Amino acid sequence: MAASLDGTNGLTFNDGTLMGSANSLGMRNRIINGDMRIDQRNAGAAVTVGLNPYLTDRFFSSNETGIGTITAQQLTLGNSRSLRLTATAAITDLTNQFKGIVQAIESQNCFDLNNKTVTVSFIVETNWTGNLAVAFRNSAATRAYVVNAAVVSGINNVSVTLPFEAATVATNNNLRGLEFFIGANSTNIDRRTATTGAWVAGVFICSTASTNWTTTAGNFINVTNVQLEEGSVATPFERRPIGLELALCQRYCQVYTGIVNQRVGLSGNGGNTSYPTLILKTIMRSTPTLTVSSASHFNSEGLNGGKTATSSLSADVLSPDSVTFEAVTTGITGSGTNLLINSTSGKLTLDSEL
Repeated sequence: MAASLDGTNGLTFNDGTLMGSANSLGMRNRIINGDMRIDQRNAGAAVTVGLNPYLTDRFFSSNETGIGTITAQQLTLGNSRSLRLTATAAITDLTNQFKGIVQAIESQNCFDLNNKTVTVSFIVETNWTGNLAVAFRNSAATRAYVVNAAVVSGINNVSVTLPFEAATVATNNNLRGLEFFIGANSTNIDRRTATTGAWVAGVFICSTASTNWTTTAGNFINVTNVQLEEGSVATPFERRPIGLELALCQRYCQVYTGIVNQRVGLSGNGGNTSYPTLILKTIMRSTPTLTVSSASHFNSEGLNGGKTATSSLSADVLSPDSVTFEAVTTGITGSGTNLLINSTSGKLTLDSEL
């Protein structure tokens, strides 16, 4: 049976059978970690939502003036994981805040969607009934598209189809190209639009008809299987191999933690101030920032023996594929020095988020 490649319809056989569209032969879903399986920073622990914290990988939220009133946690929902936000106290003042989840999408991963029809779909569990805000915003926050999804208490399947404008994603590089919001809300008039189902000028993340789901303590949204794809039909969620999904997340965040005596930096120059180097798991989006849990959670190890806790640990040289540390300690001898984790609390976080 002969086959031909049709740029519009994909790979077809001579009897007209469609093997697969060009889009379906690659990764359909432009959302990373849409099923919330990867949680490098928090490892499933509940966290308090503050100012723009990352929750499960690639998803963040904000609770600037109501810190302590919303918690977030990775949970199990059926055969998948989910991300649940819960109002631990009633919140009525939402000025300059959004009480939902957001993913910023790298422009290189969505630039080709300009001037095309796209569909976003996800599963959301709630214990309230109302209008859940779903929104897109360009990187300059000058254009926004808002719709409301009517949800009822229980598990809801949400699907929204919309047209991207010719320049929805302004650039084709490694910077932020698009923001996608679920459940966002604000009392600030600059964030709420009366127009839904169309692109409008502004920084909107919800509409005047969106429900503020945080007005009752205990209300929650529990989200999973978030998918953004080209086309007018919501296809089944694309569940990628766990190793691939983790590598996609590690382009933006890498965490090294928890294994006592794990060597995370090798072959420093020796002595009490050394410069061991860590080769990263994958090349990151850009030069990352380094956060160290505590210098005391790490040991310097002389190659001739002996381990001593570091008194100071920082980045000397950072690049998208490696970090060279400056580790300061006392009592180390030998021609080289390794860096080891000495506590289950030891944690290095490399952040290259958008």
